[in-house]
Amino acid sequence: MYLKSWGTQMRNLNNKELIIQVIDEIMTDMFFIFPDLDDDGNQVTTGEPSLQSTHVGIHFNTDFYLHFQIDNQLLAEMAANFMGISPDELTTEHIESMACETANIIGGNYLVRADPGATYKLSIPEVLLADSILESDKIDEHWTISFVANGQVMAISPYKRKA
Repeated sequence: MYLKSWGTQMRNLNNKELIIQVIDEIMTDMFFIFPDLDDDGNQVTTGEPSLQSTHVGIHFNTDFYLHFQIDNQLLAEMAANFMGISPDELTTEHIESMACETANIIGGNYLVRADPGATYKLSIPEVLLADSILESDKIDEHWTISFVANGQVMAISPYKRKA
């Protein structure tokens, strides 16, 4: 079987515009959460998640992974819409499960579109410790996409996969 080089893998899977489209569709269609708009009616696409956020990583069978950092308040709203649980009933386990499910849904939808030939596989998402995300692990073609709703942020970035 022919294996693609690292650079070819990145070009195939590092598609910022496609992942923006997937995020918008998933957040609005599945979670019923709509993006904030600026004064000109354009979607707000920059923002920093709060310190009260959950980190999740999901990787493909390549040398990079997608890092999700999602405000816990946004996850609570997503869980309420998706699982039908009121925000007062949510536990840390619910929040972390929602973060992993979000990464799985977005990652899976993205992979189907970015790799229609099904060359790559998707891992099971895992909760990451905030201090395990290092600046030095950013890939050369690094970017961050933020989905902002009600001032709450979900940021997604590619990072080098650790051994």
